[in-house]
Amino acid sequence: MKEQLYQSIQRFVALTAEEFEEFHNRLSIQSIKRRAHLLQEGQICRAAYFIIEGLVRYYHVIDGEEHTGQFFFENG
Repeated sequence: MKEQLYQSIQRFVALTAEEFEEFHNRLSIQSIKRRAHLLQEGQICRAAYFIIEGLVRYYHVIDGEEHTGQFFFENG
């Protein structure tokens, strides 16, 4: 997982090994169950997520109907 994260970050910003270690040491790993919500309506997102395995679907509800906005995949 650590190497996957490092490679993904390197696509956007160049970090030294020491900078990445400092960043990595501040992370926490969470396991989210299938069909669980990261956020509920009205909540403020106070975290960033890196998907190790699986995918996340962003959707919103209009008039009781779900509308998918985006999918987020592993290592993205």
